[in-house]
Amino acid sequence: MKPSYDVSWQTVDEKDETEDETDDEHAIDPIPSELDDSHEERTAAAVVADEGRGLIVQGDSVPIVQLQVQPGTTHLLIGSSSTPNAVPSFLTSVLPQIGHSLLALDISANFLGALPPVLAVCECLEELNVASNPLRVLPVFLADLTNLRVLIADSTGINTLPDALVDLDKLHTISIRRNKLHALPSWLCLLPALQTLCVDGNPFQGPWKALVDPLLAKVPATPVYPLQPP
Repeated sequence: MKPSYDVSWQTVDEKDETEDETDDEHAIDPIPSELDDSHEERTAAAVVADEGRGLIVQGDSVPIVQLQVQPGTTHLLIGSSSTPNAVPSFLTSVLPQIGHSLLALDISANFLGALPPVLAVCECLEELNVASNPLRVLPVFLADLTNLRVLIADSTGINTLPDALVDLDKLHTISIRRNKLHALPSWLCLLPALQTLCVDGNPFQGPWKALVDPLLAKVPATPVYPLQPP
């Protein structure tokens, strides 16, 4: 069984670059590895996966149209699909059927130029990985995902975050590495549950560069969520 993102994740481009960039994996306010899991709030997605209670659908190398998605699916992991062109229509068809049960969604590295609005029906979604898609912007409707706790949007070409995300009061992990941010939105400090913010690889400028660079330099090189074998 694949662990959920809250336990272990790494975007596709990072897998390819691990050998060259092990010294560049930084995060602001990381969770020290020596801390027990009890010190970090775990998502239901992680818990049900660990306990074997999740209904997990994983794409692997299977053409997406051949995937069997049953009612009650808790994890839909279709990152790096072998048929990425079929992903938008697949999501539009499937998500309304599992929106009440889906806890974790991985659609990373599927050449998506935009996220389908049907994502907004996933009222229970806690973990969303959209990394390595050429999105350029994150849609405002992500604010409808009121149970979202983990958002991974590394290498998506974004230069800001939608102000509407300030309403996601359960969001505890945001990863926006290797993007085009020159500054961070001031409302991030208003997120009551935010614990981990990963921002390395952004071209911060002016006061933000002066603030962020020293912080990143002090952070250990170990990733917050190192990849683990299945």
